[in-house]
Amino acid sequence: MKRTSCTLSVFLLFFFFHTDFGVAQTQSNEESEERGGIDVSVSSIRAQVSPQFEIALPNGNISQHFVVSFNDLEISFNLFYRVVDSNIGGDITFDLLLGRFRPSITFFQNVDFEKLVEPQVSGGDVLLVPTSKYLDRQRGFTPGLSYEFFRNMYLEPSLTVNDIFKGNLTKSTVVDEGVDLIPRLSLTYDGIRVSGNGRGFFFNGLYGQAVYSIRYRDRFNNPIGSKLENRVLASIDIGERLFIEEEITFDTPITVWDDDKINFYSLGGYGSMRGYDPDSIYAIRFFRSSLDVEQRIFGETELTIRTSRRKGSSLRIHQFRLLYLYDLLVVQDELDILSSADSFMSLGGGFSFTLSGWGKNHFKTQIYIVQPIGRSFAPIFYLRTSLFNLGTGPSR
Repeated sequence: MKRTSCTLSVFLLFFFFHTDFGVAQTQSNEESEERGGIDVSVSSIRAQVSPQFEIALPNGNISQHFVVSFNDLEISFNLFYRVVDSNIGGDITFDLLLGRFRPSITFFQNVDFEKLVEPQVSGGDVLLVPTSKYLDRQRGFTPGLSYEFFRNMYLEPSLTVNDIFKGNLTKSTVVDEGVDLIPRLSLTYDGIRVSGNGRGFFFNGLYGQAVYSIRYRDRFNNPIGSKLENRVLASIDIGERLFIEEEITFDTPITVWDDDKINFYSLGGYGSMRGYDPDSIYAIRFFRSSLDVEQRIFGETELTIRTSRRKGSSLRIHQFRLLYLYDLLVVQDELDILSSADSFMSLGGGFSFTLSGWGKNHFKTQIYIVQPIGRSFAPIFYLRTSLFNLGTGPSR
């Protein structure tokens, strides 16, 4: 696995620095990726407790996260590849640790080779206009500053510069092009901790974030809109037998000056609304609740596989758990907050286990099936394998 992980890193880093498809860009991070300037792909914030490597099927999501430190300088790499959706990208962040202050700069790039629909606004409604093939490229940087004014509480101003290019390959036309300037102010509480010992690991704590941002096009006297993004993630274990994770997300526009370039949200799939196809639900405003409950089974039972004759050279399969899932999504496709809303629900279950035996490295595997409620869709099977390095400390 080390060789596979390293190869993926080299390939994605090469792509990240050498791809050049025109003049364009938006923003990319683990919580959300702005694509084409008017489309925000919503993703789970579970990545705040970041696995070093992860594969998720059937979406074909491959992601890698690692951090290196040089004295007070910390360099973080986040790379992703969505095989089915032909989407690849990542970011590199340089953090300077100066006590309670943490200045940083992030460079990012995201390329979507194929986008099958074009969201448009008409009379306050979201319309999905089918198209053939798209090229959507986003590239830019975000300087910022984090200040810990209270234990685990951070105030984080930042400015994102997004160079955007979106083209219709079928018609050889440019759909959107320009530079978005996005000042942000974030208030973050980061109390997630990774607990564990040589026999296993689990997460405990609370993560919350509120972000207010204004988006301008090309210059600061040309505003497009402002919005508020809210995230809460609670992870609790009860006697190391029952593990509960609840995530709540609420995103809404505050003021819109340019309807043609308003941000849409695209949801669905493994990262946001399980049981539905990726990016199959579009909205201007949404509320999402996601509940995961894992129940330990078989007590401390372990399966051991010896890998060599050396003492301690073995693989352990342990932490067997039943998995219960529930997702709820409420969306509005009109600007008026009093307009009608659509709701989506899904329910699922499965099991998980952990594979250990490489020092502090642990592979956690989840296999589950999710069925949309009240809709005649077929259930979807998911497989998620995540590599964690056992340690303690905050998720930042």
